[in-house]
Amino acid sequence: MHKKFICSIIVAILLFPGLADCQSPVPVSSFNEEKAGRKELVILCIGDSITAGNYPARLQVNLNKAGIPAKVLNAGMGGYTSGHYLKFMKSFGLFRAVKPDLVLLKLGTNDVRTDFLRTETSRFVENMESIVRLIREELYQESPPLLLISTILPIIPQPFVFTESSAKRVIEDINPAIREIADRFGLILVDNFSLFERHPEWLIDGVHPDERGYQAMADNWLASITEALAKRAGSSGKTGFVYHEFYLQHNPGPGHPEEAGRLKSVVRHLEKRGLLCQLLPIEPLPASLKWMARVHTPQYIQYVQEAYQQGKRFIHSRDVPISSDSFEVARLAAGGVLQAIDAVMAGEVRNAFCLIRPPGHHAFRDRASGFCIFNNVAIGARYVQEKYHLQRVLIVDWDVHHGDGTQDIFYEDPTVLFFSVHQSPLFPGSGAREEIGKGKGEGYTINVPLPPGSGDKEFVAALREILKPRALDFNPDFVIISAGFDAHKDDPLGGTKVTPEGFAEMTRIVKEIAEKSSSGRLVSVLEGGYNLPGLAQSVEAHILALQE
Repeated sequence: MHKKFICSIIVAILLFPGLADCQSPVPVSSFNEEKAGRKELVILCIGDSITAGNYPARLQVNLNKAGIPAKVLNAGMGGYTSGHYLKFMKSFGLFRAVKPDLVLLKLGTNDVRTDFLRTETSRFVENMESIVRLIREELYQESPPLLLISTILPIIPQPFVFTESSAKRVIEDINPAIREIADRFGLILVDNFSLFERHPEWLIDGVHPDERGYQAMADNWLASITEALAKRAGSSGKTGFVYHEFYLQHNPGPGHPEEAGRLKSVVRHLEKRGLLCQLLPIEPLPASLKWMARVHTPQYIQYVQEAYQQGKRFIHSRDVPISSDSFEVARLAAGGVLQAIDAVMAGEVRNAFCLIRPPGHHAFRDRASGFCIFNNVAIGARYVQEKYHLQRVLIVDWDVHHGDGTQDIFYEDPTVLFFSVHQSPLFPGSGAREEIGKGKGEGYTINVPLPPGSGDKEFVAALREILKPRALDFNPDFVIISAGFDAHKDDPLGGTKVTPEGFAEMTRIVKEIAEKSSSGRLVSVLEGGYNLPGLAQSVEAHILALQE
């Protein structure tokens, strides 16, 4: 650790004695250790004078009584607004020093003051979003903390600093903003406002709690913490599973290989094998147009949305037929990937498989192709980067067809390493070894075209000998698989000979990359696979490997 950094931490502790163990002053640096090697949770309480007061110490007592081994650190700073705290965080490298398992965030009371500390609501939102991003930028590179955010307490109006205007802003502006931030960033919301709204007598001076209020806050935090820990403990070792019956409503027409029966066959097989009940269901939600527009042009999204109503039965070519529900099904497919990413980032699952359709890796920014409408994995990659501020994403595509849409989207982007192993010659005709990226993205596209008849040996060797060393050097923060299973030996649209065992071994290689580089963060997304028994057996083998 650099001397300058050590000095900064010592100064922080001397100037702000709240930054210490709630039972006795313990230097922050004493908790600067790897999480995997310690026996107790570290809980960091962020806030103003209300946090600097009594609730963290009472929370420590509550945790001790509940038998939860934890150390509570109080980083409350009296008089601090959200802006003050953001500057403090940037100055002292607080989170890398402490490496908390849980962060309890309660700021905003000083922002509603009517004196010179008053903060406009838009600025408060910017500050809080920056605080959340800073926590994630510093900590998600290792393992994600549980992040809980509290509404601020009611204010009983006073003549000067905390006036009627302050009380009104809490209700109409600040707390709604906090709820929106919690929803947008996937944080656990703790409603301390309602607690004190029922008991205004607990506010000793109209702003700060009395002893009863602090104890009630500690109880409220404990309830949320134990619920979150129980949820994580019960599911974090599991593989998540995204599926929805609405995916079956995309109807390309009779005889089309990308049929609803693909998903039905997989679900039936997993049920029969007793595997479905071992997976943690993840309910998909439609992707917002905002996230879709991070990859696709607004004009293209609107075109797809209106195509069927305008009498079109194909999008751009006859290999992308649509039906009345195709746009919404495609939105739900992309949204399923985003929900899986959220579950992995929250620690609710170890990894996830998305049984979705239509597939996506042939979709370009402004063009549909090869059964694909929206590029699900590309949208997921941008979501990881922008919502969670993880810089480097690895996309591994082992569909028998080259993922030309994904390659095109990231061809000049050095933050996404795109790897594709595929049959050549075959549709879409791209994916030569010489296609390695362009400009700043040169070297960040890797293609391994294999001749017809290639099987487990060749596909596995491509991942082990070509992908693995390059991926470990790239050191991704998140891994996404374009998991096409049409390289299966019986698939009608391919000419390769991969078996379910081969897909399992490829899964293990990619999973090992994720575990070494990104704390195991991995989401797999269905692409092709058109022989129904082969698809079902391959998905089973893939999921079993994810569970290992």
